[in-house]
Amino acid sequence: MDLTVRPGEIVALLGPNGAGESTVCLAAAGLLTPTRGQVYVAGRNATRDGAVRRSRAGVADNLVVAQEWRGGDGGFVADLLAAPTRRTYEAERRQRAQAVLRACGLQALAGQYAGALPVGQARMVELARAVADPPGVLLLDEPASGMTADERRYLSSVIRHLADEEGCAVLLVEHNVAFVMELCARVIVLGLGRVLAEGTAADVRADPRVRDAYLG
Repeated sequence: MDLTVRPGEIVALLGPNGAGESTVCLAAAGLLTPTRGQVYVAGRNATRDGAVRRSRAGVADNLVVAQEWRGGDGGFVADLLAAPTRRTYEAERRQRAQAVLRACGLQALAGQYAGALPVGQARMVELARAVADPPGVLLLDEPASGMTADERRYLSSVIRHLADEEGCAVLLVEHNVAFVMELCARVIVLGLGRVLAEGTAADVRADPRVRDAYLG
């Protein structure tokens, strides 16, 4: 497949289980090296770069961030967001952490242990952790899983903010079709690793190949 996500754009990948959406995200994040083809980040060939180097180049994801704190209490939510990284120093990171807490509606949870949060709130912390360093590219694999309808609406507003206000290029994998259709300007539908259809939400909904293969 050939896929480009531009700054400020939210692109969705849809498809039945096993279609290849998560594999695309893993390859884009540097967690999986493609056997063929190339991956470019900001115009630079990053195909052989690993996840750390991709992260330094501004590629963020929620694919593995939860593993940093699940399985134990993981520390306080605010501390997870404020920990300095190779890209930012402590003072800068703490300032950014406060902005992210506000944007993600997590101020009231700042002093709570991350590992004790319910699923919906934990999902939002995953997103906040991913964007604690301002990303140029954000890869999200099923961020709305386990969320209530109200939590999904808030998640949608946060993703829109990241794209519209911060110019982030967002690639979203999500099986909640209604959530995707309301949020994304461009939708790509995969089937067995190949693109079945691509276009606006309305175009994709009307495509008979998509109805037969996925939407039913």
